[in-house]
Amino acid sequence: MFIYDKRQGGVNVRRIENKLGIHGSPTCELVYKNAHAELCGDRKLGLIKYVMALMNGARLGIAAQSVGISQAAYNEGLAYAADRQQFGKPIIEFPAVYDMLALMKAKLDAGRALLYQCSRYVDLSQSPRRHQSRAQVRGRRAQRAERIC
Repeated sequence: MFIYDKRQGGVNVRRIENKLGIHGSPTCELVYKNAHAELCGDRKLGLIKYVMALMNGARLGIAAQSVGISQAAYNEGLAYAADRQQFGKPIIEFPAVYDMLALMKAKLDAGRALLYQCSRYVDLSQSPRRHQSRAQVRGRRAQRAERIC
């Protein structure tokens, strides 16, 4: 990893990526041309130590986003099921719909618990990798389940 002073020039933004989500965090491609930079940290530890530490933090953020998206989808599904009428009663009263929402809520709560536990490990500087992976997988599964509902 390097530290670079943008006032010295030599770095240009080639293009900003068009993403499907997370628009508050722009992603872009940088082009370096004779840019003076200083090494941050020790030689040959950039990928192993520094970049992997950044990736571990990013994984936790992705898990948190998954939980938030899952909560919003659950809230929408619950409101729709309570509002939608079929055969004179709300569809939430039908066992199949109630079971889908209950499963969705259970997966949401499991994902949130994994996120909180992983965050606790990160805060206590314990090894979070295994828990981050679980939280990410649980979040992806919950998002897939929401698409079905």
